[in-house]
Amino acid sequence: MIEDIFGKKAPVLPENIKKGVIEYFPTISVVLAVISSFAILAAIPLLLISLGVLSVFAGYSVPNTFEVFATLISLIVSVITIYLTFKAYPKLKNREKEGWKLWYQNVWVGVIGSPIQLNIIGALVNGAVGFYILMQVKSKYTK
Repeated sequence: MIEDIFGKKAPVLPENIKKGVIEYFPTISVVLAVISSFAILAAIPLLLISLGVLSVFAGYSVPNTFEVFATLISLIVSVITIYLTFKAYPKLKNREKEGWKLWYQNVWVGVIGSPIQLNIIGALVNGAVGFYILMQVKSKYTK
């Protein structure tokens, strides 16, 4: 179904854009994953505060359960996304089909994780763009 919507029925990306995506996307995604890794490390104390572990020391009151749940889900989704990005990088650079599959899984993780965080519009936009690009370059990953 996704391949029909975003691959066969959608307008075809020009070859120069496909080439640019294939050539530059892996490197850009790894750079963003490294930056995200630092953000996660910075968020750990905030998570501990939201869980109440450090709230006594920080002078904060314990937030509601949904905020804690949303923060945990956000961190879990981010960690999975970063992991998949690093795992896919060498395979995407070599244009291996396995790299494309990891990229596909990565988009799904984001699409599923966003509504749980009440980011439904983000899930729709990121899913549409991600799946569109994925399906447009799928044929380029053959190894």
